[in-house]
Amino acid sequence: MVLYDRRDSTASTNPYRMRLLKNTAKLAIGYFNKQSPIRYSVVDLVKATQHICSGRYFRLLFTAKPEGSEETKTFESKVYYRIGQTEVDFVKIVAT
Repeated sequence: MVLYDRRDSTASTNPYRMRLLKNTAKLAIGYFNKQSPIRYSVVDLVKATQHICSGRYFRLLFTAKPEGSEETKTFESKVYYRIGQTEVDFVKIVAT
């Protein structure tokens, strides 16, 4: 299910949902930063989908930039939320 798509003007901008999605992107980039010598920070959410299966999987596309730079890169991530546990499945830079 598509929760947010920046290119779709009818996309939901529910404040609670947007905060959850942005916090999920920040969690994912924090995970990425632990494995990378370059530290990134989230700039913008591009697209978010959700799959429900004994919890919730969020697949996100978002932009982030390295500290001290204005050049953004696009990231894809998959984060799983279930009762008492949050797991970042993957985070990677994708070609645009």
